[in-house]
Amino acid sequence: MQSNPTLEGATHIIVDEIHERDLHTDFLLTLLRRILDDRPDLKLVLMSATVDPSAFQAYFEQSACSTVTIAGKTNYPIEEFFLEGILQILPERAHWKQLKEKAKSKSPSAFAQGPLPGIPLDQEAVAKALPALPWDIAGDVARVHNCTAPELDLDLAELVVQMIHRTGQEGGILVFMPGWFEIAEMVKRLEASAMQSQLAIFALHSRMPTSEQQAIFRPPPPGKRKVIIATVLAETSITVEDIVFVVDTGRSRSTFFNEASMVSALRTVWYSKANGFQRRGRAGRCRPGAWYRLFSSLQWEAMDEYALPEMLRSPLEELCLEVASLGLGAPEAFLSEAISPPKPEIVAHSVSLLHNLGAVSDETGASLTPLGDKLAKLQVHPMLGKMLLLAGLFRCFKPIMTICASLGYKSPFLCPLGKEKESNEAKRQLSKGSQSDHIALANAYDGWCSGRASFANRHFLSHQTMDYIHRLRSDLTAASKDVLTAVPTDHSDERCLADACRAVLVAGLFPNLAWLTRFGKGHSLQGLKVVVHPGSVNSREGSSLVAFYEIQETTERWLYDTTLVEMAPCMLFAPFLQEPWLQFRLFYI
Repeated sequence: MQSNPTLEGATHIIVDEIHERDLHTDFLLTLLRRILDDRPDLKLVLMSATVDPSAFQAYFEQSACSTVTIAGKTNYPIEEFFLEGILQILPERAHWKQLKEKAKSKSPSAFAQGPLPGIPLDQEAVAKALPALPWDIAGDVARVHNCTAPELDLDLAELVVQMIHRTGQEGGILVFMPGWFEIAEMVKRLEASAMQSQLAIFALHSRMPTSEQQAIFRPPPPGKRKVIIATVLAETSITVEDIVFVVDTGRSRSTFFNEASMVSALRTVWYSKANGFQRRGRAGRCRPGAWYRLFSSLQWEAMDEYALPEMLRSPLEELCLEVASLGLGAPEAFLSEAISPPKPEIVAHSVSLLHNLGAVSDETGASLTPLGDKLAKLQVHPMLGKMLLLAGLFRCFKPIMTICASLGYKSPFLCPLGKEKESNEAKRQLSKGSQSDHIALANAYDGWCSGRASFANRHFLSHQTMDYIHRLRSDLTAASKDVLTAVPTDHSDERCLADACRAVLVAGLFPNLAWLTRFGKGHSLQGLKVVVHPGSVNSREGSSLVAFYEIQETTERWLYDTTLVEMAPCMLFAPFLQEPWLQFRLFYI
């Protein structure tokens, strides 16, 4: 669009899956709406199987939108149950109530999403809202209504799986959980149950090795029922044809942008109805099925119709850089034209980060600096792009290339169920005493290049992820040729190479520095309480300074990938930093 801003020569533009409302789709729609003002002859086709078209009709009202509905394929009939219906047929309901009474209530996390708004929270109010419900079950429903989003009832999920199995009806069971911890706990419960020998239990999560993920597609052994415990990955990305029953907790884990701390927050939240219908569609693909919702019909009515658009819950540095690179003006003004505009203060924060990186010429972010022009051509996060450019100067280009490719995609380190200690130890060995998750990444890639799949299997690495990182490195190498005229040979001395990597990490990731006091706990440069994730090689460090790529808020503010750094590179390469005056504490000038 830089060379052909009005798309001359194109007659039709088709945008599919618009209901997902991802960042780049909404950005594209903003661009296309501008183009339609100059190109009324251009036909724009927006497609989705589940979208409410009203918002898009209003957004493109100047173009006289019309709607076309096409009947789609349907599954076999699916019987639907809400919590109040499940409790009336659950054989072990009395046992479930005993477990609830014995359970110790936990103080909710400061980041936890509370009960759904507007639902009745006491027995009398529930009975009034659902008059046909027996009084005692109304009390049980009220108890569930008071739970926060992270408070999953694993006891109920286990009992529902057992109830389905005892009916004797054939077919696999798919249980949706929000994340890895809940999946692992549910697998442990089922493996310890009396019917364990009759079940073929599988976990499905992006951290699982691909070989284990592939096992879910094979028929279960004779005499066993397939039970898959999965995340949102099983909503749309993967289809298992022999699933008949879906057990749905009504939660998902999503990334948000915390406006108070200005960091990403990975939270367990109540899902949207659109997510629920996606999960329903997993049932009854080969015969009539059932959808067991472990929440009430009142909770369902209180849920949002659709998930929050990604533009409203994500950091916007890359998008703001793209706006400036396309010459679209100040990001705040342009993004205010989006179908769901982000808050001005969030855009301003992103532009400020770009300005501190040296990517934009002023606080409006409307124009790029020479550095920003190079960063825009690299097509990675600006922080990673700056690291890549500096790596050529500091003669550590190859390891930083690997680090940037991995941080820009996802970690290749796996954590198989029940082997958490072994996988963490493998990562520690790959770090070779460097006290750096980032250098462990580079060493893992070097080893994988020599041993490929066999090396990956021995060191708890995803062969497929490593292969994708390998291809990303090739793409970054090609892109870097456009912005780097020459790249010197890397340091041959391993210690010099590691020190150069640390300097580049400080310069590129600033202001992402944290001082750890003890056992991996400490404060970020901005004063936020942070904890190094248990999967990091620095999870037990203290009295140390670390550089990191991002913070994720869940139960804590976790630092996932960290590198211990000395004060010298901080004083040389971190702007706005004053020499620590007490126990190496850091302050902005």
